[in-house]
Amino acid sequence: MPAARTKSAKVRVVKKPVAAVAATAARKRALSVQADYDPASLLIKATALRTASAWSELLSLLEQHFPVLHLPLKALYCRAFYHLAEASPKQLASAEGFATELLTNDPAHIDALLCNGRIASSKGEAHSAADTALEAFKASGYKDGDALALLQESQAKLRKPVQEEQDHYATLCVTPGAPIEVVRAAHAALQRPPGSSEAAAADLALEVLSDTDRRAAYDTARSHRLSGGFGREFSGGSELLQRLGELLGLKFRPGFVFPPNGRFQGGFGGGIEFTWGDQA
Repeated sequence: MPAARTKSAKVRVVKKPVAAVAATAARKRALSVQADYDPASLLIKATALRTASAWSELLSLLEQHFPVLHLPLKALYCRAFYHLAEASPKQLASAEGFATELLTNDPAHIDALLCNGRIASSKGEAHSAADTALEAFKASGYKDGDALALLQESQAKLRKPVQEEQDHYATLCVTPGAPIEVVRAAHAALQRPPGSSEAAAADLALEVLSDTDRRAAYDTARSHRLSGGFGREFSGGSELLQRLGELLGLKFRPGFVFPPNGRFQGGFGGGIEFTWGDQA
């Protein structure tokens, strides 16, 4: 009787494209902390990907080497923390500690300043975040995109409540810095129908401007709005605006000065906007 014939099983091997295999291998190499702890390759990869998950993965890898992190990697941790959408209390504590250490060695350390700016922003401290972001932006020679993004984000938060409020000084027809006695006298001299919106606006202005703490907070927000968030009002030519314009490739004729109020949008595909004066 002839022996039964068996069918041999065929195994189909699907090969991945060479490019896909190479890309996967490169990503694994870039996101691995080497023996010499090369922060550059990690930063380049995370920056190239520009995703929250990439920065989160980078942060997790750094956390595995906490006992031996040296200053460059602590700086990288601060930069990665800046990009996190959400941070755990442990990550927050680590970032604050690293930022403090870095700023002790270098008061103008950009990564540490960005880290502190992000922390301030997350706590709702827009004024502190704006000041810290501006400090980081200056330290970078007005080139760091993350610092500029945080500065613009904080400016927007500062401008919003002021834009939604009335101009208390205009309502009472007094100048900024007017003594409380003048403010009260101006309120008393106003002729507004009782119960009208004008009377309510005048009462609110008096309430804010006659309270030292509330007036200080209002003046600070108002000053930031008028200065475009750069710490002082631009009433004419501005060295800072000139510098920013030059970095964006703009050319100014000799003797050119910025008008008291204005807006510029452009640079990098129109994605950057600068405003100053009352239009801010």
